Amino acid sequence: MKIYLKFLSILLLLLICTSNGNAQVILGPLEENQSLISFKDEQHKNLQICPTQVISLPFFDDFANNPNAYHPNCAKWQDNHAFINDNMAFAPPSIGTATLDGLDPGGRPYDKTADPNGAFPADTLTSQLIDLSGKTAASNIILSYFYQAQGFADRPESGDSLFLEFLDIDTVWQKIKAYDGISNAVSQLDTPRFAQDFVILDDSRYFHANFQFRFRNLAAICGNNDHWHLDHVYMDENRTDTTAPVYYSDICYSTVPMQAFKKYSAIPWRHFDSSLWNDTLRMRTFNHSSQSGTLDRTYTIEDTANLGNLLMNVATPSFNYLPSPNIRDSYDTILSGSFGAFAPTGPTQLRSRYTIDNPTAFQGNPLFVNSDTAYRYTTLDNYFAYDDGTPEMRAFLQGTGTQLAVEFETTVDDTLRGIYFHLPHYINRNAEDDFINVKVWVDNLQNEVFSRDILRLRYVGGFGGMYYVQLADFAAVPTPVGLSANTTFYIGWQQASTVPVPVGVDRSIDRDDVTFVKVGGNAWQNTDINCAVMIRPVLSPDENPLLIPVENIQQTKNISLNIFPNPSDAVFNLDCENCLGENYSIKVHNSLGQQVLQKEFTNQLDLGTFPNGLYFISLYDNQKAVVSQRILKK
Repeated sequence: MKIYLKFLSILLLLLICTSNGNAQVILGPLEENQSLISFKDEQHKNLQICPTQVISLPFFDDFANNPNAYHPNCAKWQDNHAFINDNMAFAPPSIGTATLDGLDPGGRPYDKTADPNGAFPADTLTSQLIDLSGKTAASNIILSYFYQAQGFADRPESGDSLFLEFLDIDTVWQKIKAYDGISNAVSQLDTPRFAQDFVILDDSRYFHANFQFRFRNLAAICGNNDHWHLDHVYMDENRTDTTAPVYYSDICYSTVPMQAFKKYSAIPWRHFDSSLWNDTLRMRTFNHSSQSGTLDRTYTIEDTANLGNLLMNVATPSFNYLPSPNIRDSYDTILSGSFGAFAPTGPTQLRSRYTIDNPTAFQGNPLFVNSDTAYRYTTLDNYFAYDDGTPEMRAFLQGTGTQLAVEFETTVDDTLRGIYFHLPHYINRNAEDDFINVKVWVDNLQNEVFSRDILRLRYVGGFGGMYYVQLADFAAVPTPVGLSANTTFYIGWQQASTVPVPVGVDRSIDRDDVTFVKVGGNAWQNTDINCAVMIRPVLSPDENPLLIPVENIQQTKNISLNIFPNPSDAVFNLDCENCLGENYSIKVHNSLGQQVLQKEFTNQLDLGTFPNGLYFISLYDNQKAVVSQRILKK
C-alpha cells in the first residue's frame, strides 16, 4: 500500500499543478543513484572504509566542500553509507548535506527483492571514536543537528524512521531520538523544512574514551527511497544552549552559486557566446548566530584552464545581520556588462565561487569556515545540458506513442552526433527490456528529421551515468544532423513499448520552459513537472566525438548472434558464438515494441505463423539481454 500511495500522491500532485490537464509525464522515486555507482558492495551492512580514529571535542560537520567527494569525511565519520551532496535537500542551513536513503554505499539497492512497502535497516552515519573520558554532566556537552525528510527527493512515509543512537560504556547502542516519516495526511504539495534538535549528554554511561554517536534510518531498501537529510552536526562542551534553537557563531552559504550561463549547466565549447552569460546574481546566506554583525561577500567566475583569469569579480554590498539564529539573507542584482573577455580554444570548466570576506569577530571561528566558500562548475565540452548531473527522481511517459522533447539552440554551425540519456533503475523491472524511439526535430516540433525506432537504453556506471545513443540507422550507419548557427532544435523520445522506460530528472532545476510533451494527435504543450530531464545532445565536427567516460554496470562475455537467412519467409537459423554451457533464452518483439514470443534458445526460430514485417530478437542470459538483432519476415 505504501508504494501505491506514493505513486498516487505523485500523480495527484501533477494533476493539481498542470493547468492543461497533462498527466502524461509521471515522476517516481529512483531505484539506484547512478552518480554513486562505481562498485558492487555485497557487505554493505557493516562496511567501514575509514580507519578508526580517536578524536576530541569539538565535533562539527556541515558537509560543505566535503574532502571525500560523495562519501563522509573520514576525519569525522567511520562508514560511507551516507550520500554527501549539494542538491537533494530543500533550503538547507548550509551548502552540503548528508542524505540517508535505501541505497548501499555503492548507490545500489540494499536488497532489490525486499518488500517495497516495508521499512528495513538501511544507511548508517557513524562518528569516529570521541574521547569523553573524564567528562561529566557538568561539562555541559550538547549535540545539535538539523534534519529534514524528503527534500527534493522521495518522501519517507510513516514507519520510515530516522534514529539517533549513542554508544555507551558497555559498547551497547542506545536509542536517543526517533523521528517518524511524513503522515499521509500531509499534502504532497508541502515540502517539510529543516528542523533543529539537540541532546544534552548528562548520563555517566556516555563519558568514556570510545564514545560514538550515529544516525540510522529505516527505509524501503529495494531502491533510492525514503530520504532523510542531515546538516550542521555539532557537539561540544561548555555549551549553554539547552533549548532549540541552538546558536553558534556561523554565517554560511546555503546555496551553491548561480550557473555561469543563463540556461545551461554545460555547452559545447565552440558554442560559447557572450549572450549566454547569466547576468542575474542571486546569493543566499544563513545566520546561525545570536549576535549581530556585518560581512562582505564576493562572486567570481574563472576559467579552470587559466586560473587567475577572473571573468567575473563582483563585491556585494555589506549586509548587517540582526541577532537571530535563522535569518536568511537574499541578495539579488543584475550583472550586465560585468563579464570579462573569454574566448575558449578547447574544452574547459568555469568555476563560480561565492566567498565571505573579512568576517567580523562572531564569524571568525575556524570550526565553521568550510561553508564560507561555495563553488559551482560549468562544463564546456561537446554537449549541452540543463541538469546538474544528480538525478533525484525519474520520469516516464504514460501511453505508447507519447513523446517528450527538450529544446536547445546553436550559436555556430555544428553537427548533432548523438544523445546522452540517463537511465535510472526501475523497481522490480529491468528497464533495458523496454523500447523507445529516439527523435530529433529542427526549427519546430512539426519538423522531425531523425527517428531511431525500437531502441533499448542501457545502464551505465560512473559519475553521471549517461548512456550515449549515436544518431545512426538500423544498420548502425551514422546519420548525423547538420545544424546551422542560431538554429533551434529538439531531442527526445517516444514511448515505444507498453511498459514505460524511465529517464532520470534533476528536481533541483526547473526547465519546464524548454520541455514539451505530445499525446497522440494532440498538440505539443509544455510539461509542468518542474524538473530538468537528463538528456543531452552531443555536437561535434568530429565524426568520433570524445564521450563522457562511463563503465558498464554489468559486464558480459563477447557474445555475437548470427541470424540467417535474413530476410526469411518462416525459419531463421540462429548461430550464437560463446554460448556453450549456458542457459539462454530469446524474446521476440514486433515493430511496436510488443513482445510476441519468449522461448528457450535453440538454433532455429520459426515465425511461419506470424504476420510479415520487422521483428527484433534478443538473446537473454539470466534475464539480462546481452545482444539484439533485427530480422525481417517476408
